[in-house]
Amino acid sequence: AKMPGRIGDAPLIGSGTYADNAGCAVSCTGHGELFIRANIAAYTSFIAEKDKCPAQEAAHKAIWRLAERLNGTGGLIVVDNAGNVGCAQSSPYMRYGFIENGGESHAAITSPHIISAR
Repeated sequence: AKMPGRIGDAPLIGSGTYADNAGCAVSCTGHGELFIRANIAAYTSFIAEKDKCPAQEAAHKAIWRLAERLNGTGGLIVVDNAGNVGCAQSSPYMRYGFIENGGESHAAITSPHIISAR
């Protein structure tokens, strides 16, 4: 369902991926057109910096924006500047994984739910 000629949202800085030491690092997946319209990855970092909130809270705020304002589906994983990891999704499930400093790996499938207004 991509627009003709579009390469995808993941390689578009600010839409599918973004990192800023003052905010957080973000990687997104989902219905890319809406991630592009909302610039979700950069928005997540902006929220983390502006609201001084940890990764999980920034993830929820950003995915709420995607779901409520644009009726978008997808998810994201966030690492804040303190090393905390968070994820959120507006799709029924999302697989994610990360490796902590020191080498411990984590992988999971999120519980089925849809983000609601917080």
